[in-house]
Amino acid sequence: MPISPHSSQPAFPGLGFGVGLRAPHYRDFLEHRPAVDWLEIHTENYLDPAVWDAHVLEQLRQDYPISLHGVGLAMAPRADFTNNICSKCAMSWQRVEPALISEHYAGARLVTVI
Repeated sequence: MPISPHSSQPAFPGLGFGVGLRAPHYRDFLEHRPAVDWLEIHTENYLDPAVWDAHVLEQLRQDYPISLHGVGLAMAPRADFTNNICSKCAMSWQRVEPALISEHYAGARLVTVI
């Protein structure tokens, strides 16, 4: 289990103080490493390892436990879309090695009304 960078305790037993990492926070976190116990990110923002967001996350995950929170499955009524998102999420989970994963899921079915 990851250790908080600001104490010698495991990162998630009491959860501690975490913050949702957003693009406007990147510079501050990269330059100053604020004293929070963990970071939460939206999985869908980091699915492509070649984008700047993924580079920032790669740097910060060295110093902070990461909680991946997905919202993409709540918007997935088609099986092909869901399978594609699930595959990308699984690759992201392997790359990021998060301390915690949560995901919205909403099953939906299209019905034609005549």
